[in-house]
Amino acid sequence: MTKKFALLGAAMTCLAVACSSSPATSEATTAATIIAATTTTVTLAATTTAAPTTVPAPITTLSPDDQLKAQIAADYEQAFFNLIQLFENPLSVDDDLALASIAVRDSEQFNQLKGRLEELRLIGDVISGSDPDTNQVIVESVELVGSPPYQEANLTVCEILNLAQVTPAANSPTGKEILVGGTEMRSATRLVEAVRLTDIGWLPYQANRVGTTYEGADACPSV
Repeated sequence: MTKKFALLGAAMTCLAVACSSSPATSEATTAATIIAATTTTVTLAATTTAAPTTVPAPITTLSPDDQLKAQIAADYEQAFFNLIQLFENPLSVDDDLALASIAVRDSEQFNQLKGRLEELRLIGDVISGSDPDTNQVIVESVELVGSPPYQEANLTVCEILNLAQVTPAANSPTGKEILVGGTEMRSATRLVEAVRLTDIGWLPYQANRVGTTYEGADACPSV
């Protein structure tokens, strides 16, 4: 089922609009340890035996483009983590400073998130992970746009979300936490996210995106 949604995945509607009711995987630079070849000789009863020679492990290096892709993926994963953390505690923050670590400043997504924060603060609600708290994003691929030095990229990602909007006990008229909506929001969504280079890293900027959501799933299907 293809859905159009305003934030990080269809289930993230709780962040972008009001509700009605681990570690991510990315490319990483790895370098194998080189084991120097050594030869030793042991003498026993005038017999010389050479020890086996250790073969050096191959050196694994990434091209400049692949290194950049790994950095873009890491920045996007951090922005997603910042987003979850912000909406879990939206009541006392510097909105512009916090949102600048999540989306390109003054972009459509930045302004949309800012509006949602103000709404949550007004009614005293927060967005938090339901049980089980499976919220994570997996960057499946990174496509660089244009020519070096690159300024934009398109990411194919899988967002695994299980969110709920709640009124904390401190803001509740009953003195107890109230579930506002999101009890059945667990889902996995595969989508393409555009990101742009900023002075603090690669961040998303579009408010509305198209993705395929798999309700009740805890992973996107293989492609």
